[in-house]
Amino acid sequence: MPATCTPEGQPLLCRTCQRTVIVEPSVLARDVCCPRCGSLNWMAELSPAEWVEAQTWLRSVQRSWWRKVWDRLVQRRQSEASAK
Repeated sequence: MPATCTPEGQPLLCRTCQRTVIVEPSVLARDVCCPRCGSLNWMAELSPAEWVEAQTWLRSVQRSWWRKVWDRLVQRRQSEASAK
């Protein structure tokens, strides 16, 4: 099982498990393993406020994308149901 989160560090939205976690990246490579799923992520040089803003924006984009996928699935099911 991967390690647990620590309260200090920077927020990270894991690209694999899509969870926001607080991590401390390595000093030189700025890489970090997600404590939830263990996947390797790289972090850019951003201030904590910039990280929060970037993570919030990313979550909103992902929600928008999933909403579009859901709407398409609903439309497809409705068109299949009306064709029967």
